[in-house]
Amino acid sequence: MVAKYQQRGVKDSPKSCPTHSVSGSIHVMQTRALKVSAYGAPNANNDSFFANYDFFNVTALFKLASGASLRITERRERSWEIAFKQLRLYSCVGDLMF
Repeated sequence: MVAKYQQRGVKDSPKSCPTHSVSGSIHVMQTRALKVSAYGAPNANNDSFFANYDFFNVTALFKLASGASLRITERRERSWEIAFKQLRLYSCVGDLMF
């Protein structure tokens, strides 16, 4: 299946299948996404391992059915910090960070 996409010139990105980064927040907030807008930045250091990626770093902003906004950022290139995963939830009631 991947070969068919590559033959058509379709490249990969960190947001090609965002279920792992998005589903946790959506589940905890008990809502669903209505709209999404994403911005991608290309690979700045020409790493050949990611030659089939259109974008290296991608940020998406979701409008949720609950009226809240959700921002998810996936970074494949971060020379300025050690890679880590972090989830932060901010609300009118309180804040939560994992």
